[in-house]
Amino acid sequence: MTPYQYVSNNPIHYVDPDGRSPILPNLYAFFEAGMSIYDAYDTAKTLFFDDDATNFKNSVTLSGFGIGFVASGGGYGKLAREGAQLIGEQTIKEVVI
Repeated sequence: MTPYQYVSNNPIHYVDPDGRSPILPNLYAFFEAGMSIYDAYDTAKTLFFDDDATNFKNSVTLSGFGIGFVASGGGYGKLAREGAQLIGEQTIKEVVI
């Protein structure tokens, strides 16, 4: 591990004079923002443009988006929708009801 890792081993070109801009948290924040934007896009696509979407599929997708809005990360809407398709809509309704 090098002491210049925070500036990609180039302390002349990349400067962080006060040490308050670590690269890893910034990359994580950009990743989180990108995943949240993608999740919003994917949820809107399912809710408004998917003609085959049932009320159940829409509610699962919207619930996953709500979880992603509160929790860190993204992709919960797609994950919930794909999980519901994998398990089966009827099976989930039987377990819930």
